[in-house]
Amino acid sequence: MHCSNKWIICVIAICIILFFLFVDRVPPYSYTITTISCIGDRINTFFIENNKLPGKLSGLPPREGYNNSLEDYWGREIIYEYDSELNIKLISYGKDGKVGGVGDNADIIEKFRVPLGLNKRCQESFP
Repeated sequence: MHCSNKWIICVIAICIILFFLFVDRVPPYSYTITTISCIGDRINTFFIENNKLPGKLSGLPPREGYNNSLEDYWGREIIYEYDSELNIKLISYGKDGKVGGVGDNADIIEKFRVPLGLNKRCQESFP
């Protein structure tokens, strides 16, 4: 192999490594808050169609073309709580799965009441 061919292979290898180091990822918080927002929209739609809240998140029908995940970025199921006044709370306890924390370990809690207007954030889709 000629010296110039070795350099070309090295440059290509470095480019591939740099590509994978700097490829965009969805940050954990953004993924989780979008998932929670989509779950909120699905709860709202379920409520409008059935005049009641689902007993469990697994009872929500999927929405074609939308993020239908029920898990946060770290693969834990989103916690679903509600009361008789239709107040909803959706919770992720972050990376460590424990109450409290900072950074990726911080809790992500969204509270809302149904019925509500559909949230456009849910239209984003993640693998």
